Amino acid sequence: MPIRILFLEDEAGYQEYVSSDLRELGFAVDDCFRIDQAKELFEESKDDIDCVVVDLNMDDRWLGEYKNESFGGFFSGAVWLEHFVFKSKPNIPTIIFSGYCDLLKREKPYLCNKQNVRCVNKGIGENSGFEGLLKALEDLLGFDGLMEVLENRPY
Repeated sequence: MPIRILFLEDEAGYQEYVSSDLRELGFAVDDCFRIDQAKELFEESKDDIDCVVVDLNMDDRWLGEYKNESFGGFFSGAVWLEHFVFKSKPNIPTIIFSGYCDLLKREKPYLCNKQNVRCVNKGIGENSGFEGLLKALEDLLGFDGLMEVLENRPY
């Protein structure tokens, strides 16, 4: 049975690109574009989800009573993790995949310092972008060689 990833990302094109490559590597990926979708899916399937990949800055209207913690949606992905994911599955391997990881590390260092959490910048640079995501998956899930598989595609 493949490793199942819940991927919460509100940019459709970016989500399609990342999800497609993850599926090509053999992962089962559940795409969620909104926090309400992710809340529902996680609640129904938390025992079957092996890893969460989440964008940091999303529409926060579905956070309910916790909406005020998202700073206008800026940390909505982190708020979703704290109140809806980690409450029921505190050690699930988690990758925060965002262009704002440095700000999150300053504002919520306790979240970034959790043993099961990796922050990966979407941009360019060392350990960022899709390559950084694969390295984080290798680290959290104990895989080796994901980049090599991707690089050796026949096209």
